[in-house]
Amino acid sequence: MKRTSLQIGIHDYALLEYDKGRVSMTDDDLDRSMPEDRWTPGEPLTEELVREHIAPELSSYMQRKLDEMPSSIIDYQFTFNGKFRVREGDLNLCILTDGTKKKQLQERISIYIANKLEKGTYPTKPLETFFLSRHILDEGLFPDADPYSTGSLASMD
Repeated sequence: MKRTSLQIGIHDYALLEYDKGRVSMTDDDLDRSMPEDRWTPGEPLTEELVREHIAPELSSYMQRKLDEMPSSIIDYQFTFNGKFRVREGDLNLCILTDGTKKKQLQERISIYIANKLEKGTYPTKPLETFFLSRHILDEGLFPDADPYSTGSLASMD
């Protein structure tokens, strides 16, 4: 399989759902049209318990797991959300986002532009061109960038 340093990962989302003792996890958005009146045993959690104790523990656990994974698996936009059925109703929380990959990818792009586009003498490879153009137009990576001027990206953080 062909690879380039401009590839940072493929998975960008995970959702953990807790409902009365039942836990499930998916990497796709849940179908919100499914009925939620299924009964499962277990005592409902409180929102305070989830926010102050469970979510921080899940965040630490997931960060450790992400750190153990190859860097090519998780995208820079990775978000781990939780949906909890608590006494007060449904609670949707962002448990973890990975900010280090964004900085790493921005640095790789700057190095690539400096070495391959500004100093290079050969044309770029199609795979590299694909990822570079995708990243340059990504407002999550470069919200204030001028996509017509690659030199402006080399100096951005």
